[in-house]
Amino acid sequence: MILTPQGERPVEALRPGDAVVTASGETVRIAWVGHRHVDLRRHPHPERAQPVLIAADAFGPGLPHRDLVVSPGHAIFVDGVLIPAGVLVNGTSVAQLDRAEVVYHHVELPVHDVLVADGLPAESYLDCGNRGTFENHDGPVTLHPDFVAVALNLELACAPFLLHGPVVDRVRARLAAGAAKAGATVKPERSLLARLMRRA
Repeated sequence: MILTPQGERPVEALRPGDAVVTASGETVRIAWVGHRHVDLRRHPHPERAQPVLIAADAFGPGLPHRDLVVSPGHAIFVDGVLIPAGVLVNGTSVAQLDRAEVVYHHVELPVHDVLVADGLPAESYLDCGNRGTFENHDGPVTLHPDFVAVALNLELACAPFLLHGPVVDRVRARLAAGAAKAGATVKPERSLLARLMRRA
């Protein structure tokens, strides 16, 4: 559910020209919405496309205000930086889902910015040379899409992207503490996806 001037709307209902509200409170018109159905049973590397679930309140009360599902390379805006969801997987409050198939929708704005998805600040689509990932792209479509961030147009990003380092470790620790407080046991090892993204 994406925040708009009229309230939250399902991402799949959004179209180019529709207005959304950014995390800074600005109203912006959508430039493009990419979508892709992925059959993960046929994907040679499903861990690079399996969705990541961020549990309600994982980042604090109302952040997000309901369970949020994003692609693994989709970055969350936290502590002034963008961190791909796959890097934050801890097996409890942020978990990669084992699904047979998934449909992704990515919202592009005129410039890269931060949307509000189910109450959580998350990036808009940033073209990293991967527009062919989406089936409604006006050109060749990638057979087996890779939804892990591997090439970042850093000069076009609205905030620094981080895959590892002290800030990421601090955010992961905060997520683990929140999950532990809720009674969950956090796995100490990084997920396979997080290790893949660390090497990317």
